[in-house]
Amino acid sequence: LLLRVANGPGGTITKLLSLCVGWLAAGSGDTHSPTNDPRLRVAAMQTLGLACVSAPGPAAVATRAARRRIVESLTQHDPQIGTSTNAPPGDDDDTVCGWQTVYHALLLVEKMASSCPGSLTAVTKIDDAYVALLRGESSSRSALDRDDDDALDGDPLDHPDAPWRAAQQLLTHRHQWVQLAAARVVGRYLAENGGALAAETIARDEDAINRRPIQVDTVARGCVAVLEQSTGQFAVELDEGLVTQTVKNLTFVTVVLMKAAPSDHDSLVALRRENESNRGREAREAEDADDDDDDDNERDEKGDASTKTHDDVKKQFKEKTLRPPVPWLFRRLSKVGAGGCGSARGGVLKWTSLLARSLGETGFTRNPSVAPALVLPNALCADENVSGIGDDIRELAAEALEVLRATMPGDLFSRAASETRVRINQRRDERRKRKALEAVTDPQRAARMKTSKNEKRSLARKRKIQEFRSGKGSGGSTKKRAREV
Repeated sequence: LLLRVANGPGGTITKLLSLCVGWLAAGSGDTHSPTNDPRLRVAAMQTLGLACVSAPGPAAVATRAARRRIVESLTQHDPQIGTSTNAPPGDDDDTVCGWQTVYHALLLVEKMASSCPGSLTAVTKIDDAYVALLRGESSSRSALDRDDDDALDGDPLDHPDAPWRAAQQLLTHRHQWVQLAAARVVGRYLAENGGALAAETIARDEDAINRRPIQVDTVARGCVAVLEQSTGQFAVELDEGLVTQTVKNLTFVTVVLMKAAPSDHDSLVALRRENESNRGREAREAEDADDDDDDDNERDEKGDASTKTHDDVKKQFKEKTLRPPVPWLFRRLSKVGAGGCGSARGGVLKWTSLLARSLGETGFTRNPSVAPALVLPNALCADENVSGIGDDIRELAAEALEVLRATMPGDLFSRAASETRVRINQRRDERRKRKALEAVTDPQRAARMKTSKNEKRSLARKRKIQEFRSGKGSGGSTKKRAREV
């Protein structure tokens, strides 16, 4: 229909797109009346998205006029706010309610960036064909009646950066479809502006970084939060497309953050200075503590209370060791790779391979401390002693280890693998000793854990018997086969 209208009389497509812009304008209020039905906005954004593909010329003008309404749909579902302004009264899940609106708004932004990029970057006034639809609303007058620069300064929702900034915030939305759409929009921005963004981040140009609608650190934290949904008590299975796009975005921002961080040599020099400073301060405080101990001995003879001792002062200082750049990122992703479920765990393993290829020998030579952090999740997943890991994940981990071996210079991989193996064995010994100690210190808890383990084993045995019966049939020597199982 849109193709026919686009090839028909000149004013027909404008009338249809004007109707869509009018629907967006009518549905932008906060009330829940029938005239404010969010489905109108969804239908309007779907039609505008189709028009971007079939008639990009007229659609560019219409989406420029509707840009502010699209951004409103995005910001109303910002998870940083915590609620959705479109949620019906009394709804107990405001953040997720109405996710279709923000989802289709993100799809429309992606199509605008692909087919009508001028509608996102335009700083011109709204076309006269759409002024009548929006003039009556005071929130739109800045874009209709004022000069271009004044309009953009006075109405931040109509700024060319507003759609990108809103999409970045929606990376942590609670609905996976919204997360996927937001990740695709952010990925498109990184593909188009990644070079300049990386240069500004590496140069630590704070003014230029703050002017950008998308920041590298914010994207990294959003991507990690998406993958962390697969861990913990309330772990969920992530969509494969969401994991793939998140890993692409995360690989790029991780490389940028690592290049912006100091090299291991510079970090080691700074650590040595800090440790030497701490040792000097510790020695001075220890001398003061010795003097206090002498005074305490005198007070003890008189029956007075004792103050801080030399041992207490010594416990306060712990020598710092070298950590990889962006340590929070590697620590949190290692937990996902070691304990995540499904596609998220595989995504982290793919991320280690992609990051290794992106860094190359130069990156590993500059920051060799990242090697153990990249080897750890792959070594755990490839270990036959670790249960609950599928064959596909083990194969992926083995492939990632080969990529790391081929990419790391010299004997860096062997040293990282040896360090990782020692760390894994130490953790296992600590858990084994802790369980043995709990059996002595808290026998009731140990008994409960043993009972729970036996119940799970019994259920697993019954499940195997049921699976055997369903596969072999219920006739004949069923009890004999069950006993054999």
